[in-house]
Parts: sequence; C-alpha cells; structure tokens
Amino acid sequence: MQVKYVAHPEDEQMLTSIREHMIKLRRAQGWNQVELSRRINGSTHAAGGLEKGDFDWHLSRLQQWVIPFDLMLKVTPMFPPEQHEQVLFDPEVNPFYELQLKPGDNKNWPMWQRAYLVAYLKRMREELGITRAQLGAKMGVTAGAISTWEINGGNVRLLRLLNLSRALGSRILLEVK
Repeated sequence: MQVKYVAHPEDEQMLTSIREHMIKLRRAQGWNQVELSRRINGSTHAAGGLEKGDFDWHLSRLQQWVIPFDLMLKVTPMFPPEQHEQVLFDPEVNPFYELQLKPGDNKNWPMWQRAYLVAYLKRMREELGITRAQLGAKMGVTAGAISTWEINGGNVRLLRLLNLSRALGSRILLEVK
C-alpha cells in the first residue's frame, strides 16, 4: 500500500511561498518552463511538475530547481540548537562532517545536505527513544520503510522528510538563499 503524504498547513505554506518565488524568478529571466527544465536537468517537463504545486517531489529536485538562478536551498531542522550542533559536528552521526563541504560547493552540497538531514533525523529518533516501528506506526508505514529511509535516505521525498520531522516533534525549515 502506497502512503499518500499531505503537507502540514505550515509546510504547505512554506512550499507554496518557495514555488511562487521560483516562478517569479523564472519569469524575470524571461524563461518558459521548457527552458528552465533544460537548465535544471535537461528534461522538458521538470519545471512544470514543480510549478503546478504538487509537493511530492524528491528533495534533490527542489535543490536542483534553484541552481539555474545561482541560489541554494537552505534546509534547517528546527530542533533545539544544542542538539543541532551536536549532530552537525559529530563525525559518528554525520559521516560527511570530515568532507568539510561549504554551501558554495554546488557539486557536493546538495548530497551532503540530504545525507546530513537524514542522519540528523535518525539521531533525533534514537535520542527520543522512539523505535522504527513506533515511528512507522505514526507515519503509516512499516519499520522497514523507516529503516530504508535512514539507510538509503539520500533522496527521500520531500513530504516524507517534512512529515518524519513532525512525527519527531519538530519541523524542517526550507529557504531559498
């Protein structure tokens, strides 16, 4: 059974704001959707899917959407700052810490950002004492699905990440910078 994720109203408002901002940027450049799609990934329909308002994208698609504008998607888990710093700078939790990637590294930054976010959410689940089965039950999926996201979560769908964060009592802030 495929679970259909729905954005929390605050998350939907955030995604709609990003979508509207990106449409304005595209129009200001004088690009149509086909031209933007070509700049994103060479397809002819990528921008149309993003612009129509269906938010069930992979996080990587949203990250790619901002690149033609020399912008970056800032992804911030909204847990207490002391926990954020602990995860960000703990090489055991964040396997990409030693790479010391900077936001300007457009080639590797999106991958690092996704892997960090998944590692961070896994760490928060563990620190809260929530099992994969308990979290899966909250989200309507199996413990195996949670395990797969935590192990292979480099490109999880955006609504799953947003809902996963909320199931852990937090949220993820997305900003275009």
